[in-house]
Amino acid sequence: MTSSRNVLAIDSGTQSVRVILFDEHGRELAVGRHPHKPLLRPTPGAVEQDTDDIWDSMVAACRACMKEARDGGHELPVAAGLTTQRKLLIPCDRNGEALSHALHWLDKRTAPPARPGILSKTIRLVSGENGVMNTIVGLSQANVLRDVYPEAYAKAAHMLTVSGWLTMRLTDAVRDAEGSIIGVYPYDPKTGSWRSTAALVDMMGYRLNTLPELVPAGTELGRITPAAAKETGLPAGLPLVAVGGDKQAEVLGAGVTPASGKVAEISMGTGTALSVVRRKLNASMAFKWLTNNAAQPNAYSHEYMVFRGFWTWTWYLNQFAAHQRLQAEEQQRSPDEVLSEEAAKIPPGSEGLLVIPRWFPTLEDQDERGAIIGFAEHHTLAHAARAIVEGIVMDLRRGTEIMDDGFRGAPERLRIGGGGSRSPWTVQTVADVFELPVEIPHTRELSALGAAINAAVAAGIYHDHADAAGEMVHIDTVVQPIPANVDLYNTLYHHAFIPSMEALRPIYKATAGK
Repeated sequence: MTSSRNVLAIDSGTQSVRVILFDEHGRELAVGRHPHKPLLRPTPGAVEQDTDDIWDSMVAACRACMKEARDGGHELPVAAGLTTQRKLLIPCDRNGEALSHALHWLDKRTAPPARPGILSKTIRLVSGENGVMNTIVGLSQANVLRDVYPEAYAKAAHMLTVSGWLTMRLTDAVRDAEGSIIGVYPYDPKTGSWRSTAALVDMMGYRLNTLPELVPAGTELGRITPAAAKETGLPAGLPLVAVGGDKQAEVLGAGVTPASGKVAEISMGTGTALSVVRRKLNASMAFKWLTNNAAQPNAYSHEYMVFRGFWTWTWYLNQFAAHQRLQAEEQQRSPDEVLSEEAAKIPPGSEGLLVIPRWFPTLEDQDERGAIIGFAEHHTLAHAARAIVEGIVMDLRRGTEIMDDGFRGAPERLRIGGGGSRSPWTVQTVADVFELPVEIPHTRELSALGAAINAAVAAGIYHDHADAAGEMVHIDTVVQPIPANVDLYNTLYHHAFIPSMEALRPIYKATAGK
């Protein structure tokens, strides 16, 4: 019997797949990475992902990690935690073969209003023509699938998330983690079960017999089959452990649990979020924040989300920074690095340039839009780049105030992860805008570490998630706020950012749909 206390994390994200072997202290022993191909955009607003690419990228990352582990003489894992990008829908047949591309979380398509009949009349009576219930109908990916791929919808034996689909391909089990169910589903996060009310299920476009069995985080999903082992290089019979979405896994990988006190995690990723974890579910019916099952059982992750967060930085880089891209090519560096260096030289406050980072509207207000305000002749591309980051961080600060009433006060410490956390001036901006210390964990692969924590608990290495986080998460650096910058950002936040958000409302309402 093996004495190994190593665990594996499979993290299938938006940009790439990372497969990492960790020891019991959270140290990385072997790593496999593989980028995804570009997302598919078949029509304006439509965003899809090739399911073959999702699987092939995971296989390549698994094989690379297992090869490095064996070459390095490391003990093989006793369990693997699986976390994935969230809010993708994959219709598949009984054998797990996808029937269409995955509908992506960046997809802007919505379904037509509720179908005529008693259900439609009830929805209009309860919530009005443009009420919450019709919003739910429109945002349901099952309804979108039925509208754009009716044949796949009709033939689907299973409607799965990326997590559920990979689980089925790896273990033959039709199971998923409770925390993978993000978006519009007939689902009750409090009980971790599907809602069986016929009208509700029908309104969201699902059939209950196509949905997977749900299990809490830290629970075994199944075991790697011999066929999957041969393809991926993973050990046959390896337990695959439920985790949930990569955002929740990142929060756990930062060591944020209900036992942490007033600490929040900021994820500086494609979608940027500020999250707190509580034992009590506290949902916002107006979608001011999102509430999902956390990456540990009997806990809930509450997120204030800037949906196009650091996606906006990448969009700006691709659309406008041609000079920086050319310079990067000449210097054999990444364009992101070149633009970030230029933005770092701009003073805090971007010399009067302000960004309202709503390139994608909130669920609370579907008409909302972003803005860049205050251009003057001295402003450059680097000023706008820095202002984008400052706007994202100020929006997150606004989130703490929105969530404050329901969460026993604002956070007193922050921990940070995601791609944006690799930039020192970005982390300093977070500390300055929030006037709080920012703690940076020892690894930037926080989603993977959260998955590894679940695997360690499931394998019996640790008693519970709080114990595992205490042993596997280590704070590497603490960034303190700079008083002069704090004063500047307080002025900007109260006298420019918040007033500008309010002043823009009648403008984007007047131009909605035009």
